[in-house]
Formats: sequence, structure tokens, C-alpha cells
Amino acid sequence: MAEVPAGTSVAWADALPPTRSAALARIARVRPAEYARTRNHLDGAVTGLSPYITHGLVTLREVLAGVLQQGPLPVQHKLVFELGWRAFFRHVWAHEGDGILHSLHPGPRPDAAYAPVLPPDIRQARTGVPVIDEAVRTLYATQQFQI
Repeated sequence: MAEVPAGTSVAWADALPPTRSAALARIARVRPAEYARTRNHLDGAVTGLSPYITHGLVTLREVLAGVLQQGPLPVQHKLVFELGWRAFFRHVWAHEGDGILHSLHPGPRPDAAYAPVLPPDIRQARTGVPVIDEAVRTLYATQQFQI
């Protein structure tokens, strides 16, 4: 296994090895129809490609080309749509820089409405909302956050 940065869960590193070959293998396993239908489910068919794209191991063009090897997808397909949003975000970020972290619209901002810390029920994954509780547990399990 490749060297894992300090503080990184070994289980996470095993699931997403930081190599180009691992990224290409994940692209080959993408099932567009399942992704479109279940990507927002707790056990949905997500691609797991974000870390590979973010760190430049594969490009958006390579992801799309790899998925299209399975067959054509209409431009309206949810996977194509999400790749498009990622490309759009990069474009805006290139032009706006860290300005993307601030509201583009004048007027009152809700920043003051947010508490400086997460409420205990969220931190402890006990909100009673399954998708939120599972997401919090996943963060702890994959990133070694502390409760």
C-alpha cells in the first residue's frame, strides 16, 4: 500500500488508494444508470471519483470518456450533469478565486444566524435523520474526526 498521510484512516486509504490506476479502475466500475437512480441514497451508487479528480489523477474529460465507453449517455444524464457542474465550478473559481467563498449578491447574509459550533445531536450522529446521522458517522470513520 502507498504511504498514507498522518491522520488518515487506513480503511479510507485502502478504499481509495492514491494512484492513477486505482482512479481508472473506479471509472471502469461506474454504472451511470445506478448512479442516476441512487446517488442520494445512503447506500447509493456514488462514483468515489472526487478525490482522484480533485488531486489531478484523472481529468473530467477522462472520466466522461471512460464512462462513455460503456455506451452513450444523453447530455441530460445526471452523471454528465454533475461533471458539467464540476467543470463550471472550476471555471468560476479560476475567474473569481477565493471570491467564490463570499456571496455574489448584495444584501443581508445569514452568517450571523449560524451557531459557532455544531449542536450535540449532530456531532453525536443522533439527529434522528438517517442520512445526516450516517453522514456524520462516515466522516468520523473515514477522516478520524473526534466526537
